[in-house]
Amino acid sequence: MPLVGIGHLTILDTAPPDWVSLAHDAGFDAVGIRAAAIGPTEEEWPMRVGSPMLADTLRRMDDTGVRVLDAEIIRIDPQTVIAKYEPLFETAAALGASFLNVMADDPELHRARDTFAALAEAARPYGLRPAIEAIPYMQVKTLSDAAVLVGESGGGIIIDPLHLQRGGGTPADVRSLDPKLIAYCQLCDAPLAAPHNLPRPRELPRGQSVEGITDLALEARAVRLLPGDGELPLAEIISAVPAGVPPSVETPNLALLGCAQCRGILQWNPLGGAVSSGQMTTLSRRCTSRPSRSGERSGLAPHRRPPPGSSRRAWSGCGRCRCAPFAGTRTCPGDVRC
Repeated sequence: MPLVGIGHLTILDTAPPDWVSLAHDAGFDAVGIRAAAIGPTEEEWPMRVGSPMLADTLRRMDDTGVRVLDAEIIRIDPQTVIAKYEPLFETAAALGASFLNVMADDPELHRARDTFAALAEAARPYGLRPAIEAIPYMQVKTLSDAAVLVGESGGGIIIDPLHLQRGGGTPADVRSLDPKLIAYCQLCDAPLAAPHNLPRPRELPRGQSVEGITDLALEARAVRLLPGDGELPLAEIISAVPAGVPPSVETPNLALLGCAQCRGILQWNPLGGAVSSGQMTTLSRRCTSRPSRSGERSGLAPHRRPPPGSSRRAWSGCGRCRCAPFAGTRTCPGDVRC
């Protein structure tokens, strides 16, 4: 049976060492780790080789048996310099990751293909396989685009049900791919119809940019639904994926996190079936968040640092829920009312 993982974007404000512990407590076998930021506004976790945070993450992995499925993130554009990502290669290799998560936003597909091939060549000595996500608001929008990009590079393709739906794809498109190209399959849910006029948050985890963000991008980064809570053809998509391909849950949802931290309602089983009380409830209750400069994140109680000498650099405790990340509204996306 393949590993069952959970992507870091699900609760990106959780530091990698705590993320490993939370995933273990919730019953996952593996995690994704966001070891490189996607843009200049995002605050990067200090995970370079030799850093205390990387050492702590490795200790947690040893203690729990949790593995790292993928490290992220790489963005291909016309100015991409592969050497810039060597620190990510080193960190991913130290973590024992199998894949590098890649997105492509170069309007020249053949140039992006050359860049991806160079990336695959550079990552190979580290034991890493780059895998591309087809994202409808990027330049590589569809699985057919992704297959052209990967070509004969030895890289792979990530199946994301949300991006597949929003890009007009179907389970048949997944089935038509060369099975050897599919690296892993993310799991989430959503309505069939694309969103319109989502309320804009004042901020996203780790400072991801909200300037000019589209509805599709905001949905992907902050308004995904839990598997089974939406209308995507998940069973058909999963059946189209070759046996043995690992699934990885990716369900960032600011409203659910804001409410569940207080109420403990985020209980679900990523593989379907009976709800397990130990599943994501643990993640929601013990989720850590990045303090703002004022020492308090919008709508959440001030963070309390752990006592001196504590081996875990985690803190938790949401004193109230206002769904405050969504400016100008008291209603969470998804009709979760606070």
